[in-house]
Amino acid sequence: MKYVFGTSSKWRQQFFDQFGFDYTVMPAEIDERAIRLDDPKELTVAIAKAKTDALLKIITEPVILITFDQVVVCNGLIYEKPKNEAELRRFWKSYRKYHAQTYSAVVATDSASGQQLSGVDVAGVYFKTLPNKVLLRVLGSDDAYTTSGGFMVNCPLTDPYIKKIEGTIDSVMGIPMVLTQWLIQQLQLTD
Repeated sequence: MKYVFGTSSKWRQQFFDQFGFDYTVMPAEIDERAIRLDDPKELTVAIAKAKTDALLKIITEPVILITFDQVVVCNGLIYEKPKNEAELRRFWKSYRKYHAQTYSAVVATDSASGQQLSGVDVAGVYFKTLPNKVLLRVLGSDDAYTTSGGFMVNCPLTDPYIKKIEGTIDSVMGIPMVLTQWLIQQLQLTD
């Protein structure tokens, strides 16, 4: 069975390359900010399912379609990709006091049978205070605006300021591999 990963994230694509997946990338063109829910688990699953629905309209062959979404929650607030420098600055200011939790949703769909499974993995990230000179470099980095919460793990700029990660790095990166593999296995069991 072929795999299609519905993501535009270059970070997810690099990660899947490391694991040797044979896949095609097909980003979904949806307005993620049009989907609003207060619960981060429900929100991420709803957005990942909207991506799935959009892609199933254009997929013409049997595939296992995997879509993702991620938000960061800090002090009870949901952070998506920062819209601007002021928002990114606010995110990093909050990380001085509070830890961040990543909510990473995965939706796996067998396009032939219509069988669909989903799940959410939660991980925590605790930061040390980011010095102002480093914050200025983060604010000037294009990459910071392409990730939920405006941070990445495995980033030479900010990694020295991570105190602790609860959960797995792949989950923090928005690609919870254990969950993704489990969903794929469950789909294959139902065939």
